[in-house]
Amino acid sequence: MSDAKDKEADARIGTAIRRGVGFLHRRQMPHGEFRALRCASPDMARNCTWGSSHYATTYVVHALEFADDPRAAGMIRRAVGFIAKEMRPPGVWEYWGRRAGCSIPPDVDDTAVAGFALRRHGRSGPLDRSARTILRNRRADGVFRTWFRPPGTPDDVDVVVNANAVLFLGERPETTAACAFLNRAIAERRESRASIWGLDILSCYYVISRAHANAAPSLVRSGRAIVRRTLARRRRDGSFGDDLATALAVCTLLNLGYCDRGVLRSAALRLVLRQRAGGGWKRAAFFRGPGFFGSEEITTAFCVEALSRIPRVA
Repeated sequence: MSDAKDKEADARIGTAIRRGVGFLHRRQMPHGEFRALRCASPDMARNCTWGSSHYATTYVVHALEFADDPRAAGMIRRAVGFIAKEMRPPGVWEYWGRRAGCSIPPDVDDTAVAGFALRRHGRSGPLDRSARTILRNRRADGVFRTWFRPPGTPDDVDVVVNANAVLFLGERPETTAACAFLNRAIAERRESRASIWGLDILSCYYVISRAHANAAPSLVRSGRAIVRRTLARRRRDGSFGDDLATALAVCTLLNLGYCDRGVLRSAALRLVLRQRAGGGWKRAAFFRGPGFFGSEEITTAFCVEALSRIPRVA
């Protein structure tokens, strides 16, 4: 690609980022939340309803950290305020928020992503209690259990949950077993069967790669396999599937130090072409519950993160 075309592509990417941030700015709720919809079908087209939750908002906050846009700081501040208010004693979070009108037991995953977002933005005080509560919620082998329940209660162990626990807690003696669990799941190609909540395998790769990039150097052992398997999803048009899948793939590759500029920019330009008139991208299912969860806000946030991180022309 010539210098002129490179610069033109960079300009298009920059415009797409600004439009994407603008979309999120308009869609952020007054109390700071970014919505996630629960739908009856994985195509997110049937029986979709909104129920308040901080979970999606934590991922939007992380994505906005990469956006060089003056609106991002205010959006993050409002979102972090919302996340903080959703905390329950003793420093834990459940999936459903106070505005949802329903409740389920708190869990490690929701607590970890909330804690990670708050700590990165200066809300460190009560998070010591959160960390202690999560650390007490390990099996005998050291792997994190999902739900905060008494020892001996039947429970699931999940790749996404353990990756987010490591993201929040960091690499330390108490998380060695969780890191080993994640590395084994990748080495033995069990990642698709080791997550109840992750829908597309790319969402699992994203959370593991994010934990590595921010907190756990030992997860580099899984990096080469994740990069190879992510690249195997690449299509002729430069995408990795739908818009959400493409954005997750790009972010995963960047989290693991992948630097083939041609592959990354091809995916970025595909996202630029797919951006909608209002500045957002089409919703797709990011995780499952019961039901399938996603929204235009979630997809757009990951697209903004991916585009903001693409290497530009010097």
